[in-house]
Amino acid sequence: MKRWYFLGICLVLGMALSARQHTPVYVDQSGKLRWSDGNGEAYFWGVNYTLPFAHAYRQTARNGFSHKQVIDADAYHLSRMGVNAFRIHVWDCEISDGDGNLLDNEHLNLLDYVIYRFEQRGIHILLTPIAYWGNGYPEPNEPLPGFSQKYTKGNVYTEPAAIAAQERYLKQFVHHVNPYTGKKYKDDPMIIAFEVCNEPGHSKAKETTLFVKKMCAAIRSSGCDKPVFYNVTQSIGLLEDFIKGGTDGVTFQWYPTGLVAGFEREGNFLPHVDAYDMPFRNEPYFAGQAKIVYEFDAADIGRSYLYPPIALSFKEAGMHWVTQFAYDPYAIAASNTEYQTHFLNLVYAPQKALGFKIAGELFRNPQYQKRQPAKGVTISYRDDLSELATDRLFYHTNHTRTQPENLQTLQSIAGYGSSPVVSYNGRGAYFLDKTDEGEWRLEVFPDAVWVRDPFSRATPRIKNVLIQYCEYPMEIRLPDLGGNFFVTGVNEGNRYRGQAENGRFAVTPGTYLLSVKPFVDERRQVKTGVVAMNEFFAPAGDTDIPTYVLHQPQETVVEGQPVQVTVDVVTPHPVRQAVVQLTGVSRGGWRMPVQLLMHPQDRYRYTVQIPDSLIQRGILRYVLKVDFLSGRELIYPGAVEGTDMQWTYYNPDAYQTRVLPAKSEILLLSAEKTERCIFFSPVRGFRSQTLYSMIPGETALQMSAPVPANDRSGVIFAMESFIAREIAAVASRTDEYPQLVIRAGSGKDPVRMEVSLIGKDGDAYGATVTLADDKPQVIALQDLKPVKMLLLPRPYPGFLPFWYEHPQPKAFRLDDIERIQLIVHKNENTPTPEITLRNISLRHSAE
Repeated sequence: MKRWYFLGICLVLGMALSARQHTPVYVDQSGKLRWSDGNGEAYFWGVNYTLPFAHAYRQTARNGFSHKQVIDADAYHLSRMGVNAFRIHVWDCEISDGDGNLLDNEHLNLLDYVIYRFEQRGIHILLTPIAYWGNGYPEPNEPLPGFSQKYTKGNVYTEPAAIAAQERYLKQFVHHVNPYTGKKYKDDPMIIAFEVCNEPGHSKAKETTLFVKKMCAAIRSSGCDKPVFYNVTQSIGLLEDFIKGGTDGVTFQWYPTGLVAGFEREGNFLPHVDAYDMPFRNEPYFAGQAKIVYEFDAADIGRSYLYPPIALSFKEAGMHWVTQFAYDPYAIAASNTEYQTHFLNLVYAPQKALGFKIAGELFRNPQYQKRQPAKGVTISYRDDLSELATDRLFYHTNHTRTQPENLQTLQSIAGYGSSPVVSYNGRGAYFLDKTDEGEWRLEVFPDAVWVRDPFSRATPRIKNVLIQYCEYPMEIRLPDLGGNFFVTGVNEGNRYRGQAENGRFAVTPGTYLLSVKPFVDERRQVKTGVVAMNEFFAPAGDTDIPTYVLHQPQETVVEGQPVQVTVDVVTPHPVRQAVVQLTGVSRGGWRMPVQLLMHPQDRYRYTVQIPDSLIQRGILRYVLKVDFLSGRELIYPGAVEGTDMQWTYYNPDAYQTRVLPAKSEILLLSAEKTERCIFFSPVRGFRSQTLYSMIPGETALQMSAPVPANDRSGVIFAMESFIAREIAAVASRTDEYPQLVIRAGSGKDPVRMEVSLIGKDGDAYGATVTLADDKPQVIALQDLKPVKMLLLPRPYPGFLPFWYEHPQPKAFRLDDIERIQLIVHKNENTPTPEITLRNISLRHSAE
């Protein structure tokens, strides 16, 4: 009897051990995701990646790339970004038939290959087997046999045949054997969980619970003991009903800056990511559920400062898995055709990628918390800087003056630009990893030069980002290397051999071994984590390109104030100099051109300040002259062949800035220019239309909406505009402008409207005016009081906060303002308020 009892115990323990091998994480009673081996809470930070399917699959082939080679390169780059999580909503329409049978085809094979290669890089996986949509976006859908093409989101959860097809598909999916790993999905220890489906559209409670139960049972019936999650964000009112279906956890999204603006948004969005506040977080039914983020992004934002605070807000909300949507495969990243509102790639968006790397460190390390000041962490909108400086790590997304406390203990450096440790002026990321005492692995990526807004309308015919291979001086100041270390190229084809002088040497993109001892060939095989010494990949440089001269002139300025001119020159030809030439400047009664030599800031950027003595009322006209070492000259706008001293030269175009007389009113917001304004109303009855007029200043923007019945925002309608460039017109004289003038009227009834000015730190200052007729309303800036900021654009999901209140607003300064908001509140107005806005301006004290 004792023998059988002992064998029984061994069998149970063996089964438990086997299950633990297949299930690296589990959900505890409090809803935390924990490692099965007892190593505490598990945190995962990573990306969605879609190359095996849909547009990414098709466009990669059209661009002439091997899918597997692109996957290899992207897996490598993600490992450099510190990613340890990958999620994909599988295009079931491409790997299933109408009855839910799994099809063994190239799409499934590439998914298997992605899993295999990502696992080799230490990346864990969350699979979402069902997506419920076609494979077209941004193209038309293709006719496909998959079950989700037979049904709609209206009947796929209730139609018996549709339910049976999904059950069949899920059983076969989790039971599928990956030919590259040799493991079934359900048994692969790097696949931590399954999420049943992507963004379902449920509407009825009882049917929802029944459907979730059936889907969870289908996955578990195969012997799968991994956690099963359900996607709840888009039907959040049914949250309890989802959970009643037997989920181990639920999944959320976050798009705090909205989606698909069509351009890069401007302004400080730190207030928008201050908190991921779930109003149901304390509900008893929610307590035991694990919480993960299936997708998020700072959409339409090209800067590098937002990912780290997003990571900390997610951790504060109790999330354990977070995956951005979506990482751009390098084969299509240059044009960003997959999802134009998202843009993340190590080579093509290096500063964002480094910010993402820092965010992952903050998310996974328990010492970093949202509301607790953390030593070594810097997040700066003004400097577009994310930075992490510890005893072992030094990561930064822009030029920085931070000196790590202990260079002796540093193990890893990742940067963009220069620091007290590394001087480098290229526009690509670089990595330094310590491989031994007196030995570091250096990896330098090529320049990524943005020549077009990557968030504008996407087309494969145009590249938004150009890759440039350039040689730069680099200086490294690490005590264990000293100043005269050896520099040896180790990646394929890199034959560089040299020695630094006082830490300084020339470098081109590639991988190098820096060492105090001469290089020996055996060191090529050394690994740092999952990265081999001699690994390197970057796309080929763009060489057959025209010359790009990128410049945005200041629109308006007051006379007597200097004007800063900044231009990027991207060209395959060596540049000798860049010159600003002003035309028609009056000097001593003569109108004559004036030339100002521009100052190079790096290989591409040139700047110069036009002095206030040359800023005369009227129209400031100027051209940019680019002189090449070859003797050729191009004049912009227009790329006209120079020189302009030749009698054949003709160029009627010029950059223009309106120069207003001193003490002029400065237009901040006009009904004639609202294309990039953000509008918000919680009701469908909101109307906005522009009433154009030939008379200057008479064009009007008309807005109206009924009072919402059930809405927690308290707002009937609102609008916001970015006005930093307008205020720059009086940047040196803001103390001379004490009043805000609002030219607006109302409909039948007076309308109370809050006008608020928002600073670069997210502090808002406002006052309320009553619009009753067309008489201008005047607000003294000294009367503005701290107010809450309405978070626009509205985020997804909709349950997130509407308002942000700065915890420590500072004294109002006009030169610090960058946005204006107009808000019509519910509790101050009659039903269906209507306003007619012409413009808002700053008035000089002399008027």
